[in-house]
Amino acid sequence: MRRARAAGVHCSTRARRRCTSCLRSDGHSGSGAGLIPANGFYEWRKDASGNRTPVWFHREDDAPLAFAGIWRSERMADGDIHACAIITCAANDLAAPIHHRMPVILPPADYEEWISADSEPSDLLALLQPYEWREMAYHTVSSEVNRAANNYPALTARAVQEAQIGFAGI
Repeated sequence: MRRARAAGVHCSTRARRRCTSCLRSDGHSGSGAGLIPANGFYEWRKDASGNRTPVWFHREDDAPLAFAGIWRSERMADGDIHACAIITCAANDLAAPIHHRMPVILPPADYEEWISADSEPSDLLALLQPYEWREMAYHTVSSEVNRAANNYPALTARAVQEAQIGFAGI
């Protein structure tokens, strides 16, 4: 595992042809497809008055996830640069009421195909689907997640105000 700068790449139907070039790797080019481990992801729900409430999406059983990613490394005069991006897709039925897209979450059975340099880009594109919503859950979390300096496990805990405003995960 290697630390890298991160970004997001949305792979819409129209953009899929462009995505194939991102997924090709000859094993020597310093780029390819990778897995980005996670426990879940945040989105922000906007209410009628424009207020935004952070929401934590995760597997219902709290098992770890792997996001579909792409990576690239370059050797520069002042050192190596490693960058990665999480690929997104249309939101599944659980996430769609909150946001129109979500990270591509790969099931464990697809990990090997995703990272293999031998996989055909067309086969990889077929994996870029919304994750099965019945295996996921969500709940509101503290607005502490809005501050990038905050990074501690309790950020994913269910917010106290959830019961007061009647917003709960399905």
